[in-house]
Amino acid sequence: MQMRFTLIFVSSTALFMDPNPAFSSVPTFETNYETTPIPAGIDDTDDAAIWLHPTSAEKSLVIGVSKNKKVTGGQAGIGIYNLKGELVKYILHDRLNNVDLRYNIASGSITIDLAVASNRDKKALSLFSVSNNDIQLLQDIELRSANNKNITEEPYGFCLGQNKNNGRLYSFSPMKSGLVYQHAIQFRNGQFKLRHIRTIDTAKYLSRSEDQHLISVTVNEVVRESDRKKNKLIAEINEELRDRFQLEGCVVDDANNTLYYGMENLGVFKLNLNDRNNERPLLIAKVLKAKSEPGSDSIKEGVPRVINDVEGLALLHGPNGQGALIVSVQGLNEYALFDRKTDRYIGSFKLNLGTSDPVTETDGLEIISTPLGPEYPNGLLAVHDHTNTSSNNQVLNANYKLISLTEILNHFPSLKFEGFKYNPRW
Repeated sequence: MQMRFTLIFVSSTALFMDPNPAFSSVPTFETNYETTPIPAGIDDTDDAAIWLHPTSAEKSLVIGVSKNKKVTGGQAGIGIYNLKGELVKYILHDRLNNVDLRYNIASGSITIDLAVASNRDKKALSLFSVSNNDIQLLQDIELRSANNKNITEEPYGFCLGQNKNNGRLYSFSPMKSGLVYQHAIQFRNGQFKLRHIRTIDTAKYLSRSEDQHLISVTVNEVVRESDRKKNKLIAEINEELRDRFQLEGCVVDDANNTLYYGMENLGVFKLNLNDRNNERPLLIAKVLKAKSEPGSDSIKEGVPRVINDVEGLALLHGPNGQGALIVSVQGLNEYALFDRKTDRYIGSFKLNLGTSDPVTETDGLEIISTPLGPEYPNGLLAVHDHTNTSSNNQVLNANYKLISLTEILNHFPSLKFEGFKYNPRW
């Protein structure tokens, strides 16, 4: 069936402009370290995870992935870094996009710390064991749908969730089509296996107004960025409209059994995983406009600074369900914070490494509110940096920036929980 869209662009700026608008002031924080650049690829790294050492927190590791295409000479795979950003080990493998981990997962007669990454080459999940200064590939498992057919889409986003009551481990794979596949990860007969639990069709639950807004943002982005001739522009618009439901970043709040995930051109969704009879997600942070629109960064004080693309998601944990959801707003080169309990917008910030290397267009990120030694007394934020720039303004292969949470928490005091130490190993 061919889709046809009638698009009407109306500029209401002049009609409703506040003569004295108070625009948001966004602080910029300095990063502590940057990781060794990935082996190949200017901009082909993505998500991060943070492994907490079981006895010596200062020996914890940052896990990063590479989605370089082998056909163009890329070196795809996964790497681990120490807290100064130095590469400890790199495994050449397939194109890996997003990574997450959980601790003390049963693997036969032993337990392991398990990292899992979305594998775009094999349309699969890649499983790794993580230990002190080491990471090992365990296996790849193809993603399958409810009817046990192979999933043909490339898995972009990925996150893990674990039921705190029974310890069961689940994977969530958001797709370009707007689907989220949930699988159980189980160890049976000497290997890990995936069992399909459900498929959440996000597009199915969009209201008419939400979809119209999504269409508007998508088309605006194409029209304002494209220099194609009319017939090619129309074809590009139609292609982007077909793919407008694209999902990527996600994170699971294990304590509250809640899934958060982002639709790049619409916003952040929240889904209660306890209620299996209700798969209607709640849109808690809506994209205001397309990043290519003039004045897209001029947003009034108190209004959530969210434009496209919505990318990585992570959780800052506090006591009794307090804390924040952190969202990478790629179009602004910013990070937006939302209250973990109420979904209220808290504020936004930017990151720099010195004067020559602003952190830009972050895809994936991770945060841990656990003291990791004297340089990270309140925890660590690790973010992907799209354009990694040297001190002499040379663009290098992509990497991650590592930031102590201290200055961020001092600026947002509602997120500073004195005496609380989050332990993801529970």
